[in-house]
Amino acid sequence: MGAEPSWRPDPVNPQIERWWDGTHWTDHIRPAPVAVEGPQPQSRKDARDAARAATRRSRQEGRPSRVIAIATQTTLAVAALGSGVSMVGLMLSYNNVSIGIAKGTQDGSLWQTAADTLGNGLYLYLLLLALGGVLTATWFAVRLGDRRVNRIIVRRPASTTLISAFVPIIQLWWPAQGMKDLWHASRPELSRSGLKKRLPVPASIFLWWGFMLASTIAPASVVALTIYKVKVDLPPTVSQMSINTVAAQQSALALLIGAMAFTFGFALLSILSLMTVIAQVERHLAMPDAPDGQEFRHLAEG
Repeated sequence: MGAEPSWRPDPVNPQIERWWDGTHWTDHIRPAPVAVEGPQPQSRKDARDAARAATRRSRQEGRPSRVIAIATQTTLAVAALGSGVSMVGLMLSYNNVSIGIAKGTQDGSLWQTAADTLGNGLYLYLLLLALGGVLTATWFAVRLGDRRVNRIIVRRPASTTLISAFVPIIQLWWPAQGMKDLWHASRPELSRSGLKKRLPVPASIFLWWGFMLASTIAPASVVALTIYKVKVDLPPTVSQMSINTVAAQQSALALLIGAMAFTFGFALLSILSLMTVIAQVERHLAMPDAPDGQEFRHLAEG
């Protein structure tokens, strides 16, 4: 018995197939299918070269590196954790001091421990503020220099915005304006916009800057209040000086500890809001630009 009927390679011309009816070759023919070779396995060197080429294409297409953003976000997350732990510690210390004042405790170790807690909290706050500020400023300068950011929307260069953070009065709003400009200038729907009109303040930036100001103003206000309270609590006579002065100092210490607890609370909220702002800008820069700005024009004009 012969083989089953089917299309088979022609015994004379391999470029065609001829129909085998199970017994004889027939006159029915068709082109032979072209064999498609599968992808050849790459060597390690070829894989590395392909990865480098993909990286170069990615940079040429304007997709920003996320290294600085990841470093900044990680540092801010550590700062947020430290702020939360410090806030809880200061609240517990404030509770102990308040109980001591109510009971008239004269144990010096209680007040020394409270003072140490306050000092350590202050040092930690300044350290977190400096470290987080340096990395955030670096991220801001790098992102503002990204070629996908629309320069028309940005009012000031990065250097001017960063310097303004140390200049009295204008430091209250210029840094926030710079971050707002970056937020809008990185949006894909505004990548080629020629708008110069005032754009709305994003909620994340409003919260970040509001909590930032609160974390700065709160301790300064309480320090002023503490100085005033110590003055008004000064003893009227020399015979009462030691008792009243100690009571005033204890009360002032309690106020300062409470103020630092609020400061760390506001700092925690500010850091979380800033992390949201950074994540939003990174997401904007990773998105493709609008083809010609037309399909998103209603957003740009909103």
